[in-house]
Amino acid sequence: MKQRVIRKGDGVHWRITTQEFEPTPEEERTQLKEYFDELDLNYHVVDGDVVIDGSLDWQAVDEVMGHFYEGWAEFTPF
Repeated sequence: MKQRVIRKGDGVHWRITTQEFEPTPEEERTQLKEYFDELDLNYHVVDGDVVIDGSLDWQAVDEVMGHFYEGWAEFTPF
């Protein structure tokens, strides 16, 4: 199963990376944007990477990402 890390990388945004702290693959970023648009979740694209607005607390991020990654990736707060 794939591994993802979610952390407040710049202290402002929740960043989603691979276990090696590399950006997520392009196809996954596209799927994330579509998913966030469906939820009307506030996100940004920074240097081509999708980041979640840091005003969301960890519980909200955990719930949203748990649904997105269910069954194909595990994620860890960092």
